This record gives sequence, C-alpha cells and structure tokens, in this order.
Amino acid sequence: MSIIRPFKGLRPKNELVEEFSCPPYDVLEDEEVKEIVSKYPKSFLRVIRAEVDFNKEVDPHSEEVYKKAKENLDNFKKEGILIEEKEPALYIYRETWKGHSQTGIFATFSVDEYQKAKKEIIDENDPVKQLDVYILQNYVLDPILGIENPRKDPRIHFLGGIRGVKALEDWIEGKDWKVAFSMYPTSIEELMAVADANKTMPPKSTWFEPKLRSGLLIHEI
Repeated sequence: MSIIRPFKGLRPKNELVEEFSCPPYDVLEDEEVKEIVSKYPKSFLRVIRAEVDFNKEVDPHSEEVYKKAKENLDNFKKEGILIEEKEPALYIYRETWKGHSQTGIFATFSVDEYQKAKKEIIDENDPVKQLDVYILQNYVLDPILGIENPRKDPRIHFLGGIRGVKALEDWIEGKDWKVAFSMYPTSIEELMAVADANKTMPPKSTWFEPKLRSGLLIHEI
C-alpha cells in the first residue's frame, strides 16, 4: 500500500491562478514560452523555464538558469503572488476534457515502493521490446543514426503536444532538420503490460491528455 502524507502547499492567490499556472515545462517550444510570458509576466514558466528571462542563447540546464528560477520563485513569494498554507493538507482536483471528468489528489508519497519495483525482472517476452518507440530506437536511431541516448543527444528533438504530422513537417523545415518520425500511439494495454512486468517505459513513449497545469500547487523541499 502506498504511503501518502499531506503537505503545506505553496499556491497562487485565487485571482491569479489562471495567469500564474501554465502548461507543463516539456510541452512547449521556446517561442511558445516567450509568447505566454510576454502576455502573463507572472507565469510559473519563469520558474520552470527560467531561460526565457535571458536575452542571450543559454543552456536551459545551466547553473545560471537554475539560480534565476530560484530568484523568480522567491520574488513571487515576496510579492504575495504565492501564499503558503498554514496547515498541511491533501488537495483534491478535478479535470474535465471532452466530456470526461477525473478526480485525484495532490499529496506527498513514499518512494520506497518505487525503489523496490526497480529490481530487474528477466522476461523473454519483455513487453517493452514490443513498443514502436523501442523498435525505432534499437533498429534505426542507434544503429543507423548513432543516437545512443535520445534523452541527451542534441541531434534529436521531441515535439510535444497533439499537433499532427503537418506540424512535424513544418518544424523540420523551419529548423532545417532532415527527418521526422511519427508513430502509432502506445495503447493502454501496452502501458499496463509494461507496468505489470515492473518495467519502465522508454523515453517519449507516452503522451497523456489532458495534462495538469503546472504551478497550481508547489511543494518546497
């Protein structure tokens, strides 16, 4: 059984929720981040995508960007944009999309189960190897293009969102890239098979909609 606990959430004032909260950090291109921040200067993107505050080309994972993110977060607290709950709490949320609603909770949880599940299980019928993204990586990206680690190799980029093939074509033409790959979505059955086998999904093998907005609640460690 998972162990969960309440926490003192850091959250935007009620009247600023729409302006402060934002899409997750990894679903937006640089131009989209700039557009949102120019319209909403109090956006949480100035914390999770703090490179937007630099006028120069900068590594988004550099120390100076992380320092800027902390500076922006501290300023949001000082300006009263963010407030901290007085008592620990569990937070209920509900999101509705295309006529379907689902309800969940925000809480802190124990990582012990995750650590235990990381034990490697040898399975000749490994469900991970049946995934399209695994086949692409092991039969095209690595042996032919030399991309061993799709998480870090600068020659590959993941375009997030429900954008369609046309968006891929426009992106590679606009960036002068050479090729794009579009694969059939991973099914729920495939996802459950990997989970039941205590395996981990490969990078960029899933995309869920709708996505919770970032910045609704923050847990400071």
